[in-house]
Amino acid sequence: MKPLLLFALLSIQAISFGQLTFEELTGPNDFNISVIRKSPIGEFFIQAANDNESIYTSLDGQTWTKTALPVSSRLFDIQYFSDGTPVLKPEYGVHLVRRDGVWHKMSMDGGWREVEASFIKADTLFVFQDQSFGYSLDKGKTFVTMFTFGENIVDHSAHLFKFNHHFILHHTAGASDNLSIFTNEGERIVNKSLDLSIASFTYHPCGQVLICDDDRYYLIKEDEVIVREGSTQTIIPNFNYSTEFFVEGDHYFFRTENRIYKSTGCDFTWNIIASSDVIDEKDNIWVSPDSDIYLNDNASDFYIVQPAGSGQWEEHRPDINYPFLHTINESQKGHHALLTSSALFHKNTVDPDWIEMDSSGGANYVIQYSPNGGLYLNRDSEIQYSMDNGVSFTTIPLPESELPFFAYGLQVLDDNILVVFGGLYDECFVTVNNGQDWKRFVTPYFFDQPLVKLVDNYLLMAEFYYDARVTKINLVSGATETQSLGDFQALDVYGGTIMDDGTIYFVVEDIFSGTQTGLYRFRFDEGSTFVGLHDELTYSYVLISSGTDVIGIGSGQYHIFNGEEIETYPIIGLPQDGTRKYIVASNKHLYVIVDQTKVFRSTKPLSYPQFISGSVHHTSDQDCITDTLDPGLKYWQVKVEGDDYLRITTTNSEGQFKFSVPEGNFTISSQPLNAHWDLCDASYQVAVDKTSPNANKDFQAVVLSSCADLEVDFSTPLLRRCFDNYYSFRVRNTGPQSTLGTTLTVKLDPFFEFTSATIPYTLVGDSILVFDLGVMAVNDEINFYIFFKLSCDAELGMEHCLTGTLQDDNECGESRSTYTECQENIGSYDPNDKRTFNELGEEAETVDKGEYIYYHIRFQNTGTDTAFNIRVIDPLSPKLDLSTLEMLSASQTYTHFISDGPALVVLFDDILLPDSSTNEPASHGFFKFRVKPLPEYDYETNIPNQARIYFDFNDPILTNEANMIIRQPVGTKDVKDLMAFDVYPNPTNSLLTLTMAESDFDRVSEYEIIDHLGRTITQSSLLNRKAIDVSHLAQGVYNLLLRENQVIVGMRKFVRL
Repeated sequence: MKPLLLFALLSIQAISFGQLTFEELTGPNDFNISVIRKSPIGEFFIQAANDNESIYTSLDGQTWTKTALPVSSRLFDIQYFSDGTPVLKPEYGVHLVRRDGVWHKMSMDGGWREVEASFIKADTLFVFQDQSFGYSLDKGKTFVTMFTFGENIVDHSAHLFKFNHHFILHHTAGASDNLSIFTNEGERIVNKSLDLSIASFTYHPCGQVLICDDDRYYLIKEDEVIVREGSTQTIIPNFNYSTEFFVEGDHYFFRTENRIYKSTGCDFTWNIIASSDVIDEKDNIWVSPDSDIYLNDNASDFYIVQPAGSGQWEEHRPDINYPFLHTINESQKGHHALLTSSALFHKNTVDPDWIEMDSSGGANYVIQYSPNGGLYLNRDSEIQYSMDNGVSFTTIPLPESELPFFAYGLQVLDDNILVVFGGLYDECFVTVNNGQDWKRFVTPYFFDQPLVKLVDNYLLMAEFYYDARVTKINLVSGATETQSLGDFQALDVYGGTIMDDGTIYFVVEDIFSGTQTGLYRFRFDEGSTFVGLHDELTYSYVLISSGTDVIGIGSGQYHIFNGEEIETYPIIGLPQDGTRKYIVASNKHLYVIVDQTKVFRSTKPLSYPQFISGSVHHTSDQDCITDTLDPGLKYWQVKVEGDDYLRITTTNSEGQFKFSVPEGNFTISSQPLNAHWDLCDASYQVAVDKTSPNANKDFQAVVLSSCADLEVDFSTPLLRRCFDNYYSFRVRNTGPQSTLGTTLTVKLDPFFEFTSATIPYTLVGDSILVFDLGVMAVNDEINFYIFFKLSCDAELGMEHCLTGTLQDDNECGESRSTYTECQENIGSYDPNDKRTFNELGEEAETVDKGEYIYYHIRFQNTGTDTAFNIRVIDPLSPKLDLSTLEMLSASQTYTHFISDGPALVVLFDDILLPDSSTNEPASHGFFKFRVKPLPEYDYETNIPNQARIYFDFNDPILTNEANMIIRQPVGTKDVKDLMAFDVYPNPTNSLLTLTMAESDFDRVSEYEIIDHLGRTITQSSLLNRKAIDVSHLAQGVYNLLLRENQVIVGMRKFVRL
């Protein structure tokens, strides 16, 4: 079952679509104590409640040293050698010893298995590991095995004790407790099942082991080696399940209520050594070897000690800064409140330091702000309310109830509107005047505090984890109605969120068949509807809502579902590792508490309840007036820019766009898709705020040229000799008019052995493909693949070129209708990388001013399962002109946008990319885009670029850093470059004259004339001629190819009249 951690199920108004960046906040100076011990030589040991990776030590109780543990371990018990060397003995896990200031794991055989139980006697360390028993005389460096027991000893946890001639081993198997006694020679003389619940395990130096819980005890004495048992109350009076019982020195100690008892020695005669209410109030007790009494609360930042015989309690706060963070909130007024395990802190956004407002900490409190900045805390039997962020508080009494409010839930729904749940969650109280009056409502029994939302005059309360139902309360009439979310009794309903209109989205996981797993939508009186699997939301850490959108917070990204589609955006600035708790603050900033000790805050709030929307239309009458019948134009780039806000997108299939923005002033702009269009107005100034939250602006496009603008692009993730390969093609018409009948001619590399294509084709010879694409309307796009085998005759590393040429009688003269791409075949390679190409289709590291950089990103699923969704986040250099960015061909369908940063985000949703072990050829993918450098950057400017590739919910894979240098070309182009040349007159009926640099004439060895079907009509040597006779050709459109040593170095289209 996949992990699902819904830490916060909250509703917000609207979300800022784009990159979400986090910054770490400095936490308060605070600490939390889990355990404190003091060794016989006076060394202190402390472990933090939220840190199992380290131990703090001190020789004077003032100066502390933090030492890392080699493995996560909870300090449960410590034994010491006579010189003070400690052995850490956790309840579960491996035992550790400290030597020369460093903690070490121990292994009897020096292998990967480790010591599971240990006991020090007379400075000899006795151990148990697997089925073996042994000892060490050098503090765990080396071991001598005494015997290995022949039967399996199950030990989920183990406790070892040593008599002179026997080993005593307590070991558990699941919920079963067992006691085994072995001789030093390995004979098991006792094998007994113990009836225990929460037990204490002690060894007294007089030579006896006592194991006891609140019901029974088991006593083994060294001189008898038999197991005595009886009622615990007969030897330890007032013993109960919460009694702490332990041995220190030559005495037993235990605490019951407000008293601490000490034995007179090895027997069970007891004396009271301390009596105080503070003893009963504290969570933990220990008595040091010098008889000092230590008390502390779990995760408190201080402990109290009563020096032996003084009768006085002293408070000590270790000078250690490692806070245990529970929750945090931020108001719309810029106030912060933070709750640790030991105290409540507050500060203003601009203040650098936290101020402790009181020492009442703990996980049971909730910090909430109302929209007007009021701070609310649920404290014991009352509500604390502050309008100065905790400097002073007013008490709001809880309403009278038939049940005690020993635990209650508080929700602040609006200014002065609160709802309180009773201790057993079968009633709630609502106030609309900040507690002056409360109104009681009887509700179904909730097993946990439900999710609450105020919708108009109704209070919606949804429970997901147990009975999966929703209760609606009319706050005016008092009417109450409950409806089921559905029949999910045998399934896991993890949680959900309530939208502003009362719609509820929730997640179900079907661990049996999987058929019902996914996202569901519920509306009152309509019931629940299955929305879809939507892994991005189903397995999110947090599910929240924003207006009409559902948002799932995932690993490294978040996902927005608008009821139909999911968009994904990057999360930047959070550490990759560590446990996380997500909190949506009252002012809609997202907070993340990592490992319970670090806190991160989103630099921008999630909530942007303002929108700028519109469309790009072709104004048919050329009058710059939008008509409802005017067609929308897709692929057009639209940009919104304001203070610290940037977002670029392209129009959808209807020509529409929509941005979620903060309050402020913005410039919204678009630009013609090519030279055959113009805009009536290229930009607008708009302002949005709470009073005017929505702005709509339409762009009108007029026609400058009556023609079709055709573009062809193609690429492949890689070329491998002796294997099947493919190219992905994309053909677009972005001109103002439809084509008349478009053909695409593809010239294959001589080593490409063509096999098939996904659309109809004509194969001319063995190297020319002709595709009849028909009439392409404005905005039409055709995507297809060709498949071929790369001949084994090709040498490894050889470059292969593919050329495609579009022809149409209505084609614009400046169309990008011819494209060539050249790639080398490869052997070993990085399957997730980024490459750069120049305008000639060649892989390159330099580009001239004003030329496009072609970026090619490829990826491969090298995991062990199908990749359902792939996200690529490509931070774009500020040296690039984003207005020139154009997406090109790709292996699969994708969507994209540009977010703050800026960063290009490419989303392959539902790609279902197989893993490489299942289908290696299909496990690859790629996409291309091109963009120009900004004109102000001079030669030798380096433009670095590196992308992050996310496969489903895994951590990102970083590509190589692709560097492109703006550099002036030196000398002639490489022989594989396409040369610049022209022909005239064009059209012609006799001679076709060539114009090019004289040096290029020397390069050309032959020419080839190809008709519109890709057939070779004429092929001859050029012999330095500057004119070619075409009078013998029939009327039509032809392509003239120039070759140098059989490599195409130039191509030009001409018309024979």
